[in-house]
Amino acid sequence: MARTATEELSGGRTGAAGSDERPVLVVLHQEHSTPGRVGQTLLRRGVALDIRRPPLGDPL
Repeated sequence: MARTATEELSGGRTGAAGSDERPVLVVLHQEHSTPGRVGQTLLRRGVALDIRRPPLGDPL
């Protein structure tokens, strides 16, 4: 299932308050993969992530 705003890394937090920027799409190919350091850095900067896993049925 697609996860918006990286519930896995951010605990459900979204991008910067009041931000109308689009989330960064992160495509992962395994069930237990994470966005890693790139995802953590983006989240610290207030960027929302849209995590998708096509092999698990997530649409692109």
